[in-house]
Amino acid sequence: MSKADKLKKLRQEETKSKDLQNSIKQADELFGKTITVSEMVKEGDEVPLFARRNGKYSIDEKHLALMFMKGIQEDKGNGKLVPKFAHIGKMLGLKRQTLHKWWESRNLIEKQHSSIMDEGMRFVGSALMLEMFRMVQSLKQIDYTDLFSKPSDLKNFISLMNIVANKALMYNSKPTSKVEHQHTGGVAMVLPE
Repeated sequence: MSKADKLKKLRQEETKSKDLQNSIKQADELFGKTITVSEMVKEGDEVPLFARRNGKYSIDEKHLALMFMKGIQEDKGNGKLVPKFAHIGKMLGLKRQTLHKWWESRNLIEKQHSSIMDEGMRFVGSALMLEMFRMVQSLKQIDYTDLFSKPSDLKNFISLMNIVANKALMYNSKPTSKVEHQHTGGVAMVLPE
Protein backbone atom coordinates (compact mmCIF):
# COMPACT_ATOMS: atom_id res chain seq x y z
CA MET A 1 0.00 0.00 0.00
CA SER A 2 1.41 3.36 -0.98
CA LYS A 3 1.93 6.26 1.40
CA ALA A 4 -0.86 8.20 -0.30
CA ASP A 5 -3.29 5.30 0.22
CA LYS A 6 -2.24 4.94 3.87
CA LEU A 7 -2.68 8.69 4.40
CA LYS A 8 -6.09 8.57 2.71
CA LYS A 9 -7.14 5.63 4.90
CA LEU A 10 -5.95 7.39 8.08
CA ARG A 11 -7.94 10.51 7.12
CA GLN A 12 -11.06 8.40 6.52
CA GLU A 13 -10.66 6.75 9.93
CA GLU A 14 -10.08 10.14 11.54
CA THR A 15 -13.25 11.49 9.90
CA LYS A 16 -15.24 8.46 11.12
CA SER A 17 -13.82 8.95 14.62
CA LYS A 18 -14.76 12.64 14.59
CA ASP A 19 -18.26 11.76 13.37
CA LEU A 20 -18.60 9.23 16.19
CA GLN A 21 -17.35 11.73 18.75
CA ASN A 22 -19.81 14.34 17.45
CA SER A 23 -22.65 11.80 17.71
CA ILE A 24 -21.64 10.92 21.27
CA LYS A 25 -21.42 14.61 22.14
CA GLN A 26 -24.92 15.22 20.73
CA ALA A 27 -26.29 12.21 22.64
CA ASP A 28 -24.63 13.46 25.83
CA GLU A 29 -26.24 16.86 25.35
CA LEU A 30 -29.65 15.27 24.82
CA PHE A 31 -29.56 12.48 27.40
CA GLY A 32 -26.72 13.37 29.74
CA LYS A 33 -23.28 11.76 30.02
CA THR A 34 -23.38 8.00 29.56
CA ILE A 35 -21.18 5.60 31.51
CA THR A 36 -20.07 2.35 29.94
CA VAL A 37 -20.08 -0.89 31.87
CA SER A 38 -16.32 -1.23 31.46
CA GLU A 39 -15.86 2.14 33.16
CA MET A 40 -17.83 0.86 36.16
CA VAL A 41 -16.07 -2.49 36.39
CA LYS A 42 -12.44 -1.38 36.18
CA GLU A 43 -10.87 -1.33 39.60
CA GLY A 44 -9.70 2.17 40.45
CA ASP A 45 -12.29 4.00 38.35
CA GLU A 46 -14.63 6.39 40.10
CA VAL A 47 -18.27 6.30 39.07
CA PRO A 48 -20.20 8.54 41.45
CA LEU A 49 -23.70 7.08 41.58
CA PHE A 50 -24.96 9.15 44.47
CA ALA A 51 -26.18 12.71 44.47
CA ARG A 52 -25.14 14.11 47.84
CA ARG A 53 -27.39 16.93 49.00
CA ASN A 54 -26.09 19.10 51.84
CA GLY A 55 -23.94 16.25 53.13
CA LYS A 56 -26.92 13.90 53.32
CA TYR A 57 -27.61 10.67 51.47
CA SER A 58 -31.01 9.06 51.06
CA ILE A 59 -31.93 5.71 52.60
CA ASP A 60 -32.03 4.02 49.18
CA GLU A 61 -28.50 5.25 48.42
CA LYS A 62 -27.25 3.92 51.74
CA HIS A 63 -29.05 0.63 51.10
CA LEU A 64 -27.43 0.34 47.67
CA ALA A 65 -23.99 0.88 49.20
CA LEU A 66 -24.76 -1.79 51.82
CA MET A 67 -25.67 -4.21 49.03
CA PHE A 68 -22.25 -3.60 47.47
CA MET A 69 -20.55 -4.00 50.86
CA LYS A 70 -22.32 -7.31 51.44
CA GLY A 71 -21.33 -8.59 48.01
CA ILE A 72 -17.74 -7.38 47.76
CA GLN A 73 -15.91 -8.71 50.79
CA GLU A 74 -12.58 -10.29 51.65
CA ASP A 75 -11.24 -12.49 54.41
CA LYS A 76 -8.72 -10.62 56.54
CA GLY A 77 -7.23 -13.88 57.82
CA ASN A 78 -9.31 -14.21 60.97
CA GLY A 79 -12.16 -16.07 59.26
CA LYS A 80 -14.45 -13.03 59.19
CA LEU A 81 -15.49 -11.44 55.93
CA VAL A 82 -15.05 -7.67 55.78
CA PRO A 83 -16.18 -5.35 52.97
CA LYS A 84 -13.50 -3.98 50.66
CA PHE A 85 -14.18 -0.42 51.73
CA ALA A 86 -11.46 1.20 49.60
CA HIS A 87 -12.50 -0.59 46.42
CA ILE A 88 -16.22 0.04 46.97
CA GLY A 89 -15.50 3.66 47.87
CA LYS A 90 -13.66 4.18 44.58
CA MET A 91 -16.39 2.37 42.64
CA LEU A 92 -19.22 4.41 44.12
CA GLY A 93 -17.39 7.69 44.64
CA LEU A 94 -17.81 7.58 48.43
CA LYS A 95 -15.31 8.09 51.24
CA ARG A 96 -14.13 5.00 53.12
CA GLN A 97 -15.12 6.63 56.41
CA THR A 98 -18.69 7.07 55.13
CA LEU A 99 -18.87 3.42 54.14
CA HIS A 100 -17.45 2.35 57.54
CA LYS A 101 -20.09 4.43 59.32
CA TRP A 102 -22.89 2.95 57.18
CA TRP A 103 -21.54 -0.58 57.74
CA GLU A 104 -21.55 -0.07 61.51
CA SER A 105 -25.15 1.20 61.42
CA ARG A 106 -26.34 -1.26 58.75
CA ASN A 107 -29.08 -2.75 60.98
CA LEU A 108 -30.68 0.66 61.49
CA ILE A 109 -30.41 1.54 57.78
CA GLU A 110 -31.97 -1.79 56.78
CA LYS A 111 -34.82 -1.30 59.29
CA GLN A 112 -35.49 2.19 57.91
CA HIS A 113 -35.43 0.88 54.34
CA SER A 114 -37.75 -1.99 55.23
CA SER A 115 -40.16 0.35 56.99
CA ILE A 116 -40.30 2.68 53.99
CA MET A 117 -40.93 -0.26 51.65
CA ASP A 118 -43.72 -1.64 53.87
CA GLU A 119 -45.45 1.72 54.21
CA GLY A 120 -45.02 2.35 50.48
CA MET A 121 -46.70 -0.94 49.62
CA ARG A 122 -49.58 -0.12 51.98
CA PHE A 123 -50.00 3.25 50.27
CA VAL A 124 -50.01 1.60 46.84
CA GLY A 125 -52.60 -0.91 48.07
CA SER A 126 -54.82 1.88 49.40
CA ALA A 127 -54.56 3.86 46.17
CA LEU A 128 -55.39 0.74 44.17
CA MET A 129 -58.42 0.02 46.34
CA LEU A 130 -59.72 3.59 46.00
CA GLU A 131 -59.34 3.35 42.22
CA MET A 132 -61.33 0.13 42.23
CA PHE A 133 -64.09 1.84 44.26
CA ARG A 134 -64.28 4.59 41.64
CA MET A 135 -64.45 2.06 38.82
CA VAL A 136 -67.20 0.06 40.52
CA GLN A 137 -69.15 3.27 41.29
CA SER A 138 -68.96 4.25 37.62
CA LEU A 139 -70.77 1.01 36.76
CA LYS A 140 -73.91 2.36 38.50
CA GLN A 141 -74.23 5.02 35.82
CA ILE A 142 -74.35 2.55 32.93
CA ASP A 143 -77.59 1.71 31.18
CA TYR A 144 -76.81 -1.83 30.10
CA THR A 145 -79.52 -1.88 27.40
CA ASP A 146 -77.74 0.96 25.55
CA LEU A 147 -74.49 -1.01 25.41
CA PHE A 148 -75.79 -3.33 22.72
CA SER A 149 -76.66 -0.49 20.34
CA LYS A 150 -73.03 0.67 20.04
CA PRO A 151 -70.34 -2.00 19.75
CA SER A 152 -67.64 0.46 20.88
CA ASP A 153 -69.48 1.08 24.17
CA LEU A 154 -69.82 -2.65 24.77
CA LYS A 155 -66.12 -3.12 24.04
CA ASN A 156 -65.21 -0.32 26.50
CA PHE A 157 -67.46 -1.88 29.14
CA ILE A 158 -65.83 -5.29 28.70
CA SER A 159 -62.37 -3.66 28.98
CA LEU A 160 -63.42 -1.88 32.18
CA MET A 161 -64.70 -5.12 33.68
CA ASN A 162 -61.44 -6.87 32.77
CA ILE A 163 -59.44 -4.11 34.46
CA VAL A 164 -61.58 -4.22 37.61
CA ALA A 165 -61.32 -8.01 37.77
CA ASN A 166 -57.54 -7.99 37.21
CA LYS A 167 -57.02 -5.30 39.86
CA ALA A 168 -59.11 -7.28 42.33
CA LEU A 169 -57.03 -10.39 41.61
CA MET A 170 -53.75 -8.49 41.91
CA TYR A 171 -54.80 -6.85 45.16
CA ASN A 172 -55.51 -10.29 46.60
CA SER A 173 -52.16 -11.67 45.34
CA LYS A 174 -53.83 -13.92 42.78
CA PRO A 175 -52.58 -14.51 39.23
CA THR A 176 -54.27 -12.41 36.56
CA SER A 177 -53.92 -15.07 33.89
CA LYS A 178 -53.61 -18.80 33.91
CA VAL A 179 -51.02 -20.50 31.78
CA GLU A 180 -51.34 -24.23 31.33
CA HIS A 181 -48.17 -26.23 31.24
CA GLN A 182 -47.26 -29.85 31.29
CA HIS A 183 -45.12 -31.43 33.97
CA THR A 184 -42.87 -33.95 32.29
CA GLY A 185 -40.21 -36.21 33.63
CA GLY A 186 -39.61 -35.83 37.29
CA VAL A 187 -36.91 -34.84 39.66
CA ALA A 188 -33.41 -35.40 38.35
CA MET A 189 -31.17 -36.90 40.98
CA VAL A 190 -27.51 -35.89 40.94
CA LEU A 191 -25.18 -38.54 42.24
CA PRO A 192 -21.62 -37.78 43.31
CA GLU A 193 -18.90 -39.38 41.21
